[in-house]
Amino acid sequence: MSDDDRSDTGQEEPTGPQNKESGEEQEQQGSIDVAEKEPESGEEERRGENEPASHQPVSEEPDAPLINIQKVTEVKGHRRIGANKPRSTSHIVTSAMSSPSTATAASGKRTAVLSNEARREMAKQAKAAKDERRAMLDARHKYLITKLGHATSMAEAEVEEVLISDDKFSLIEEFFTPNGSKRLLFFYQEVKSRHSTHLSWSDAASAVMGQKKLFVTTGSAEGLVGMCLFFLRTTEKGITTANVSQEVNFGMLDCCSGNILQSLEKLVSQVMLPALKSQENWGAVKDGLKSVQIQDFLISVDKFVSSLSSAWQNIEGKFQLLPMEIEHNLDNLLGPSDYITAAGNSELVETLEGVTVRWVQQIEQVLTESEQMRKEVDDIGPSGELEHWKSRLATFNSLLDEIKSPQVKKVLGVLQVAKSKTLRRWKDLDGNITNAANEAKDNVKYLYTLEKFFSPLGKCTPTSILEHIPRLMNSIRMIYSISQYYNTSERMTSLFVKITNQMISTCKAYLCQGVTKIWDHDRQELLKRIKECIQLNEEYQLCFQHVREKLHENPNDKQFEFSENYIFGKFDTFCKRLEKIADITSTMESLSALQHLKIEGIEKIYVRYTTIVTSTKNKAYNVLDHRRLETERMLDLLLIFENVTGSQLDLMEKYMTVLQHYSRDLELVRKLYQKQRENPPTPRNMPPVPEMKKIIRSYNKMAAVLLEYELLYQRGWCRVVEVGRHALNASLLVRQPETKQLFVNLDPQVPELLHEARYMHRMGYQVPEVILNMCSNEAHLKGLHVQ
Repeated sequence: MSDDDRSDTGQEEPTGPQNKESGEEQEQQGSIDVAEKEPESGEEERRGENEPASHQPVSEEPDAPLINIQKVTEVKGHRRIGANKPRSTSHIVTSAMSSPSTATAASGKRTAVLSNEARREMAKQAKAAKDERRAMLDARHKYLITKLGHATSMAEAEVEEVLISDDKFSLIEEFFTPNGSKRLLFFYQEVKSRHSTHLSWSDAASAVMGQKKLFVTTGSAEGLVGMCLFFLRTTEKGITTANVSQEVNFGMLDCCSGNILQSLEKLVSQVMLPALKSQENWGAVKDGLKSVQIQDFLISVDKFVSSLSSAWQNIEGKFQLLPMEIEHNLDNLLGPSDYITAAGNSELVETLEGVTVRWVQQIEQVLTESEQMRKEVDDIGPSGELEHWKSRLATFNSLLDEIKSPQVKKVLGVLQVAKSKTLRRWKDLDGNITNAANEAKDNVKYLYTLEKFFSPLGKCTPTSILEHIPRLMNSIRMIYSISQYYNTSERMTSLFVKITNQMISTCKAYLCQGVTKIWDHDRQELLKRIKECIQLNEEYQLCFQHVREKLHENPNDKQFEFSENYIFGKFDTFCKRLEKIADITSTMESLSALQHLKIEGIEKIYVRYTTIVTSTKNKAYNVLDHRRLETERMLDLLLIFENVTGSQLDLMEKYMTVLQHYSRDLELVRKLYQKQRENPPTPRNMPPVPEMKKIIRSYNKMAAVLLEYELLYQRGWCRVVEVGRHALNASLLVRQPETKQLFVNLDPQVPELLHEARYMHRMGYQVPEVILNMCSNEAHLKGLHVQ
């Protein structure tokens, strides 16, 4: 144990042969040794009543102004030589003026007790050093204090006291010097233990309570669990009072939630990246944001933000097995004999089997969710495909780590020795997990080769994208040829569709760039941009067909047998809509000449024209929305025009278009059924197929019982109706025997049957024809009954 360790635990070094002290050294210590050996003397007792004695590590060459002190509780009575001192209940703190080098220099040196005079001298020197630092403060420090106070809600006086009391005050001066440090860091967080590198004497009492403290740091010694406040300088020149506000930038990183990656992602995406995109002056780069270098840099920052977001989301979604709730301690299982003994404990084995069954169910749920259909937005791009497989890779990697953990291995080891049948399901799952992890790893590896194309697809103009399409097609062809898992027709088609979606989104952004609505563009500029978008679609399809024809030359290679309609259908529809917009723009431009015509009555026509143009430009919906109308909506729209008469209105062509759309939809449904009828995909959040079959079987049984119940009572009601019908064969009038008064002889059951028949007919049940005829005369019969 080192000398520092002994001083920390309150133990004194043994005297005698183990620690010989020369007579000169003992004479130099003087009253300190006397006070230590005779603690019951009057002077020492008086000192103990006022304040505890202090120990100070003494080095061979101590730094006089900067001394570390340690407070210990007073011990009454004499102490035997070599015995342990009672452990101190106070904590080690650093004086306000201690330097980081003092504790290191004093390491391994003997602890001594300071006299009152020494401690008073030390406090005097500390106060003098603080006053000296306070006198050094100027407008530069005031700038730092103001920013720190505003960020931490501390008073400026309090921040100033923190700065001059911090043992790393020299880092601030180093930050101001020419060619000095480029950064200055402050942490504002809870400090649960006293740390001699940044806490002053005044902070010692509150440090134990876990209060938030502000201190200077290098960022390498302390972990960030709170708020990081940083100052950055962009010049090699010295920081002066004149340039501090221009050359020093302030920022903060809030990590109070505990997720540093998420905090960094928010800082870059919400603060730094918008500031960069709004920057006009880029120094030596004259073109500014139009420069290729600047665009590449901003794209790299975007990719970095995406990587940060993906990283912290994957960490948050890390898979963890359910914790074990057992009374036995498995850490004692070391050798084979321990496992044999544990396997002989039937209660333990039963408990471990229950734990394993819960784990198996949890893992099966993860595997089932990974095989379900993904719910994606219509315009998702190819980067979403990469993020999906990265997320799956992180999930299964964390799952493999859980399975390989020591606790799980010990549980499986005990069950294996006990020959438990539960291990059969576990072994099957183990193979499935390995296959799923390998699949995710392989797919991520190959999709990463396409990542270099994702940014140009989303950021470049349609004309700039053209140069990347041939290389993109070749990369996809290589993946389709050599990938072990991603080479299926379904996945490749899905990838092409996502690429198409990204191109359409890029074209939409390009058409709306610089304006609120596309109608705000100059006519020639709008037509130029529309032409570029249509050209991108044509080049995209030409490259696809070129690769497919090249593969046809070698029949041994895997062919591009993908549905072009499914891949390019959206883009074709979008381009047709662009052609219509171009036609509308040209028409509006040509008709704008009406205002210059000098013809009688043309003013009314021009007013009507301007009204139509204004109405068209002010439409609330997105004119670039290329989604097709449903067949039902198309028919409803045509029915509205059916009532319009006129020789110029021919709807047969439109009906044929609707019929063709419906025919294509039927063909897609037929192909989808033929393809997936053997192994239909499971929708998201739906139970597995065996459970679905069980639920469907239960539903069918219940439906059959309820249907039989309905039919049974309907048939019974029909029989009763027939009996009631015969009641109408009785005499129409009867005479009361006593009063001889005539009455209508209507059976009370007849109105009741008529009432029931009306509701049975409304519910869609079959009602006898005779009863329906009676219902038509229900009002007349009721009137006779009342009379």
